[in-house]
Formats: sequence, C-alpha cells, structure tokens
Amino acid sequence: NTAVYTYSKCHSINEAQNMFDRLLNKDVISSSTLISEYIENGEKALALDLFRRVLFQGVQLDKGICICSLNACCDIQDLPEGRMIHYSLMLIHEELDLEVGRGILSMYIRCSALSDAHNVFQSLIKPDALVWNALILGYCEHGFPSHALEGFKRMQESGTQPDQILLSNVLRACCELGAIQKGRVIHSQMTEIEIDHDATIGNNIVYFYINCGCIEDACKVFMGLQSRDLVAWGTMISGYALHGISEMANLCLKEMQQTSHKPNDILFMVILTACSHSGLLEDGCKYFTHMRECYGILPNVRH
Repeated sequence: NTAVYTYSKCHSINEAQNMFDRLLNKDVISSSTLISEYIENGEKALALDLFRRVLFQGVQLDKGICICSLNACCDIQDLPEGRMIHYSLMLIHEELDLEVGRGILSMYIRCSALSDAHNVFQSLIKPDALVWNALILGYCEHGFPSHALEGFKRMQESGTQPDQILLSNVLRACCELGAIQKGRVIHSQMTEIEIDHDATIGNNIVYFYINCGCIEDACKVFMGLQSRDLVAWGTMISGYALHGISEMANLCLKEMQQTSHKPNDILFMVILTACSHSGLLEDGCKYFTHMRECYGILPNVRH
C-alpha cells in the first residue's frame, strides 16, 4: 500500500499500477489511491475499469471513491458504467447515503437519463437543498421547463430554501413557458433575498419580462440595476427592437455610448436578429446602415 501511495503521489502511474497488480490482497486503501490518481491525471476510463475490477474482486470501496468514480462517469458521459456503479452500490447498501445518492443523481442528469435521475430522487428519504437543486437544474438544462416548475413547487412545499442559481434557472423555465405570473413570484423572491440587483440575475429578469412581452417591467428592472454590463444593454436594446419600439432602442443605444460600453458587432447581430424575428424589415435596414456609417462596424456573414 505504501509503495502504491508513494508512486501515485510522484505521478508515476505505471509504476503504481505495476505495484498494485503484484499485491496479493488488494484493499480499499490501495484501490482508492490508484483510482484517485487515474482520475486526477485525466484517465477517467482507466479509473472506471479499475473500479469495476476491484469491485468484482470483493473490495469494499469507500464512499469517497464511489463519488469520484461517478464524477468520472459524468465527465466522459459513460452511462452504462454509471449504472453499474449504481447497481453495485444498491447491492452493498440497502439505503443510499444522501451524498452518494446525490452523486448518482448528478451522473444520470449529466448523461441525459432524466427518468433514472427521477427514480433515484424518489428513493432518497430526505433530499437536501443540493439534491433538489441538482434535479431541478437538470430539468431546466435538458428542456423540461414544466418538470422544473413542478419540482420547484414540491421543493418549496418541503420547506427547502432555494439559492440564487436555482431561482435564476427556474425563472428561465418560466420564460420558456411564458409563465408570467409564476415568473413574477420568482422575481419577488429574488427581491426578498436581495439578489435582484446582481448583474447576471438582473439580466435574466430583464430577459424574462422582454420574452413575456412585458417591456415596461423589463425597463423598470433595467433602470434599477446597480451596474449595467454590455449584456444588460444588449438585452434591453434588442428587447425594444423585438417589440418594434425603435425610438427607445435608438435612445438606449445612445445612452449606452455615454458609458464605458460601446456597441460591437455582436450587439448589432442581436438587434438585427430581434428585428428579423419581429418582421421589422425597415428597422433592421436602418440598424444595418447605422452599424457601418455611425459606428464603423463592418458587417460580416452573421449580420
């Protein structure tokens, strides 16, 4: 064990593997050491292969190395290997430890196996905030906004408090569904815990109201931002353009120039895209001309 550990810490992975193969009795210490070293060196597939071999040999691996191996499955999107680890752990333990359960849940989500993730979640006795977050964010990221909102409702009923990352993603789900009233409730919660002035969160709120056609609410949130980055300006300007309010879009563009932020080709691409989606051909042509003549930005194929 000492030799395997020493070679591993010196990053002599081949020597560590050779020494490990010569051991007559492979225990949790030597196995965990070598698996961890493979993962640390980016050899995720080799780590999982070793995990499988020592598990079949009857070595009782500890919780930490199981979670590391599940993370390796996430990184290389190896769903069959992840399932093998899950089923092996179920044979060893009647009830999943919460931390291990979270690791299995995250693995299924990363591998796009949402039904498996849901089943794991259902098997956990008392899911904590991290488990709820993982499940709801998984639904958001994989295009199931209605499931995300249902999960968020159940989370609140359980008394678990959401963090700002989760609230931001739930607001995105409201945006995709056009669920304006639910989105307003989320915005209210953000205000209560005083995160609505954060630049990224604020930008998401502005985008939500614009996408739901509430341009006045978007403007009110935009004006209340403590700092406005290029994304915030671009979101507001494109919002005005999207809703055919070209005068306000032009005014907003001029106001932006009074700050340290200057329009660039990406901003105009966003504005032109908004005009295109709204069928505003004349406005789009004006912005295209202004881009070249007023701001010196040469159009490219994306414009």
